[in-house]
Amino acid sequence: MLSVTGPATYTSSYLPYPDDLSIFSFKKTNNTEYECIIQSNSNSPAYLIIPYEYNGIAVTCVSATANGTGKPNITEVYLPPTVTSLGYGAFDNCRNLEFDKINTDHITNIVGGNAFSSCNKFVDVSFPSITSISGNSFLARC
Repeated sequence: MLSVTGPATYTSSYLPYPDDLSIFSFKKTNNTEYECIIQSNSNSPAYLIIPYEYNGIAVTCVSATANGTGKPNITEVYLPPTVTSLGYGAFDNCRNLEFDKINTDHITNIVGGNAFSSCNKFVDVSFPSITSISGNSFLARC
């Protein structure tokens, strides 16, 4: 079990990246939930682990900044079971991400467009628990 502290604190049995959470920013959506925002970065890690919580509050949504540089190095993503929604541009421009390298069993909503645009290694996509998809999440360059 590994605990990481700093601007945020979380505990995971998975090996986290990064040791500091500089690739993320967090937005409190209400008193019991945070949105994890992945900063677009051409030096992003290959394996990205989204934290379970931020300052003791569950992370329930993942999105990304809209500055367009993308996250081209990401090949695999771990989403904790607390994450049930994907927001705008969550994995936009993750050109090397393969769908079978992202766990999506607990995703129920894709609430923002471009969540997976330019993920051109996707072949077969499955969200077994999905209840709603909004926006053009898969349209651009997939």
